[in-house]
Amino acid sequence: MTDKTQHILETIALLIDELDNEEIKMSLVRIADSVAHTAPEIIDNRWSTLFKFCTHYINDENNPSHLKCLEIYNQRYTSYATLEPSTFDG
Repeated sequence: MTDKTQHILETIALLIDELDNEEIKMSLVRIADSVAHTAPEIIDNRWSTLFKFCTHYINDENNPSHLKCLEIYNQRYTSYATLEPSTFDG
């Protein structure tokens, strides 16, 4: 597993821990499963998947857990951008 894959999976786990809505949590688990099975050369595309999901389902500015998720997402995306590109050695 690449550092980038691990970073996205850890981000999703942090988001899941912050939320109370079981349906949203299960959807994030499914996204994590997809991330875990994504080829290294296209792992960056999973940020788009996560962004679209969060924009659609974790967007209530009056919900403190949603605001915390936004903070988590932004911090983790910033640190993700500093990771080395994934390499494919297959």
